[in-house]
Amino acid sequence: MEKKTGHIKICVLLITVLVICSGCQHKPEEQTEEKFTITFLEEYFGTQVTTVGTVWSDALEELTGAKVEVTNVYTLSYVDKINSLLAKNGLPMVITANNSVLKSASLISTRKAGGFWELDEYLADYPNLYEFVGSDTWDRNRIDGKIYGIPRLRILARNSGYYREDWADALGMSPPGDLEELYDMLYAFTYNDPDGNGIDDTYGLVNCWASWGNRGWNGIQTLTTILGGPNGWEYQDGVMTPDFGTDEYVEALNFFKRLYDDKIMNPDFIAINPQQRQDLFEQGKVGMIFGVIDDIVEIQVSILENDSEARLAILPALMAEMEGSIRINSTTGSNGLIMFNRFGENGIKTEEELRRVLAFYDTLCTQEGQDLIIYGVLDVHYEVRADGERIMLYEKGKSIRDQDINSFEQSLPVNAYYQRSDDTPLQKAVYTEITKREKYLIFDDSAMLYSDTYNQLYDRLDRIIMEASMKYIVGEIGIEEYWGAYNEWLSTGGQKVIEEYTSGYRSLRQK
Repeated sequence: MEKKTGHIKICVLLITVLVICSGCQHKPEEQTEEKFTITFLEEYFGTQVTTVGTVWSDALEELTGAKVEVTNVYTLSYVDKINSLLAKNGLPMVITANNSVLKSASLISTRKAGGFWELDEYLADYPNLYEFVGSDTWDRNRIDGKIYGIPRLRILARNSGYYREDWADALGMSPPGDLEELYDMLYAFTYNDPDGNGIDDTYGLVNCWASWGNRGWNGIQTLTTILGGPNGWEYQDGVMTPDFGTDEYVEALNFFKRLYDDKIMNPDFIAINPQQRQDLFEQGKVGMIFGVIDDIVEIQVSILENDSEARLAILPALMAEMEGSIRINSTTGSNGLIMFNRFGENGIKTEEELRRVLAFYDTLCTQEGQDLIIYGVLDVHYEVRADGERIMLYEKGKSIRDQDINSFEQSLPVNAYYQRSDDTPLQKAVYTEITKREKYLIFDDSAMLYSDTYNQLYDRLDRIIMEASMKYIVGEIGIEEYWGAYNEWLSTGGQKVIEEYTSGYRSLRQK
């Protein structure tokens, strides 16, 4: 349910406050007390903020007994807005904290000062919520050993890629099984006129390295893991080891360097942003894109607007070479946290208020709550056929349910693996592929660890490796210079990060 990140050209912060009122149909004698109101701040990924549908919000209030007030902030301004509100203790009760927010110095200092509620001692009282997230996911999202929020659930086997199946069919190519066959397919997409227009105007792969946060889905972690390296970090020979300090990472860089040298990958991959990368793919100029595979359904719809014959397929789980083993880089099962603010006049001031908020989430984690989130309201967002199958309703080609709640869905607990009864064949293929991949997952051993040094220096440390990686791909530096950059990373604070992660990992193993 996560929306793709739009490229917002307007840099002025746009905040829309959505006040969802209680229905006025209740009789006066039934209104024994004022409804509890929960205030939210969440990141918005669309191009235009819309109001939450009244019918849906009324149903939400009836189910949970709570009103909600939501402030949306466009994604490009979100971290700055969080920092601004933290500086003046102006956060609302609930915020969605993506991974960039979690790493910000202001949020870390506020958290350490007690500015967010710790949830460990409360979760046993909310079994629907606890079981919905799952003990493993709770544990993978601990910070300093504590639970500071509800994980925003995501699919584990999510990172891969998708390609133009119609192009492959036109060229007589089968799905690739290993990295060499992937190279051959991308080469053909570049030089064998896959769209049949007689013009040399296509690339095999479009990529971007706009930020360190892209590593999970821009292919580098996917390929490093395939080649036998860590998925982020791995405990090797008694020491925590970062992927970019391994030969497998360099081998993955060599794959991208080969694509760059052979003009199979877009030459401007350093300069473009994630949305521009996706635009090129949807415009039919590129044959393949790395990303999160559950985005394929939405992108298939968009690409059909440019080419009615376009068909997409998920990149199969690849081996390093034929007869090798399959290794797939896993996510942590989440994308940041839903956190509960304690500071300021707008925060959750008492344990009683916290429990009312947790009860709101506990209700939404029931089957009835999930049905309301995923399907919406009967005869407004979906209808039920005679055979009992629920069918989503659309208006002007867009889901009415999505239009009614897209301004609020980042704060909602949603099963990342949910499926609707009227899913398209492509949607069903996505979940079939995800199920097949889950037995090959490789996890990041640093997911439950904390490094004070990294949290202080992450921007500087990440930049050293990111710049060295890009320069190596385009040929500005060689292998010796790359390892020189790694040594710079170590001396700048990276060695201390390794020591802190190693100590933390050993402590967890002893528990």
